[in-house]
Amino acid sequence: LTREFLVTGLRLLASSRGAILAADWLGKQKTVWQIVTASYLLVFHASSDPGMDWVSPIFTGRSVVVPVLLGITLFITVWSGAAYVWRNRSLVLSER
Repeated sequence: LTREFLVTGLRLLASSRGAILAADWLGKQKTVWQIVTASYLLVFHASSDPGMDWVSPIFTGRSVVVPVLLGITLFITVWSGAAYVWRNRSLVLSER
Protein backbone atom coordinates (compact mmCIF):
# COMPACT_ATOMS: atom_id res chain seq x y z
CA LEU A 1 0.00 0.00 0.00
CA THR A 2 2.83 2.38 0.80
CA ARG A 3 4.29 1.95 -2.67
CA GLU A 4 0.93 2.56 -4.32
CA PHE A 5 0.29 5.74 -2.33
CA LEU A 6 3.82 6.95 -3.08
CA VAL A 7 3.49 6.35 -6.83
CA THR A 8 0.02 7.90 -6.91
CA GLY A 9 1.31 10.93 -5.03
CA LEU A 10 4.17 11.34 -7.49
CA ARG A 11 1.76 11.05 -10.41
CA LEU A 12 -0.52 13.70 -8.89
CA LEU A 13 2.45 15.98 -8.29
CA ALA A 14 3.62 15.49 -11.87
CA SER A 15 0.10 16.11 -13.17
CA SER A 16 -0.13 19.38 -11.27
CA ARG A 17 3.05 20.46 -13.07
CA GLY A 18 1.83 19.38 -16.49
CA ALA A 19 3.89 16.18 -16.72
CA ILE A 20 2.73 12.61 -17.26
CA LEU A 21 4.48 9.71 -15.57
CA ALA A 22 3.86 6.57 -17.57
CA ALA A 23 3.94 3.06 -16.15
CA ASP A 24 7.16 1.18 -16.78
CA TRP A 25 8.18 -2.44 -17.20
CA LEU A 26 8.96 -2.97 -13.50
CA GLY A 27 5.55 -1.68 -12.48
CA LYS A 28 3.91 -4.11 -14.88
CA GLN A 29 6.01 -6.98 -13.50
CA LYS A 30 4.96 -5.97 -9.99
CA THR A 31 1.32 -6.18 -11.00
CA VAL A 32 1.77 -9.60 -12.63
CA TRP A 33 3.51 -11.02 -9.55
CA GLN A 34 0.87 -9.58 -7.22
CA ILE A 35 -1.90 -11.17 -9.30
CA VAL A 36 -0.10 -14.54 -9.46
CA THR A 37 0.59 -14.53 -5.71
CA ALA A 38 -2.92 -13.44 -4.73
CA SER A 39 -4.51 -16.01 -7.06
CA TYR A 40 -2.32 -18.81 -5.72
CA LEU A 41 -3.11 -17.87 -2.12
CA LEU A 42 -6.85 -17.67 -2.80
CA VAL A 43 -6.93 -21.12 -4.39
CA PHE A 44 -4.58 -22.48 -1.72
CA HIS A 45 -6.86 -21.34 1.10
CA ALA A 46 -10.01 -22.37 -0.76
CA SER A 47 -8.61 -25.88 -1.16
CA SER A 48 -9.22 -26.53 2.55
CA ASP A 49 -12.96 -26.08 2.00
CA PRO A 50 -14.84 -29.40 1.64
CA GLY A 51 -16.30 -28.33 -1.71
CA MET A 52 -12.84 -27.64 -3.07
CA ASP A 53 -11.16 -30.86 -1.93
CA TRP A 54 -10.50 -31.79 -5.57
CA VAL A 55 -7.87 -28.99 -5.64
CA SER A 56 -6.05 -30.16 -2.49
CA PRO A 57 -3.68 -32.63 -4.23
CA ILE A 58 -2.13 -29.74 -6.14
CA PHE A 59 -0.85 -28.21 -2.90
CA THR A 60 0.52 -31.28 -1.09
CA GLY A 61 4.24 -31.00 -0.43
CA ARG A 62 4.48 -27.41 -1.70
CA SER A 63 5.15 -25.58 1.55
CA VAL A 64 7.98 -23.59 -0.05
CA VAL A 65 5.83 -22.03 -2.80
CA VAL A 66 4.05 -19.47 -0.60
CA PRO A 67 7.21 -17.94 0.93
CA VAL A 68 8.90 -17.86 -2.48
CA LEU A 69 5.95 -16.15 -4.15
CA LEU A 70 5.64 -13.66 -1.30
CA GLY A 71 9.38 -12.98 -1.39
CA ILE A 72 9.47 -12.38 -5.13
CA THR A 73 6.40 -10.15 -4.95
CA LEU A 74 7.79 -8.14 -2.03
CA PHE A 75 11.17 -7.70 -3.69
CA ILE A 76 9.73 -6.53 -7.03
CA THR A 77 7.23 -4.25 -5.28
CA VAL A 78 9.93 -2.50 -3.24
CA TRP A 79 12.34 -2.40 -6.21
CA SER A 80 9.79 -0.92 -8.59
CA GLY A 81 8.71 1.68 -6.02
CA ALA A 82 12.29 2.72 -5.30
CA ALA A 83 13.11 2.87 -9.02
CA TYR A 84 10.03 4.99 -9.67
CA VAL A 85 10.95 7.46 -6.93
CA TRP A 86 14.58 7.59 -8.05
CA ARG A 87 13.66 8.16 -11.68
CA ASN A 88 11.30 10.98 -10.73
CA ARG A 89 13.26 12.49 -7.84
CA SER A 90 13.47 15.83 -9.66
CA LEU A 91 9.73 16.29 -9.04
CA VAL A 92 10.18 16.00 -5.30
CA LEU A 93 13.39 18.03 -5.13
CA SER A 94 12.25 20.95 -7.31
CA GLU A 95 11.00 24.09 -5.61
CA ARG A 96 7.96 24.54 -7.77
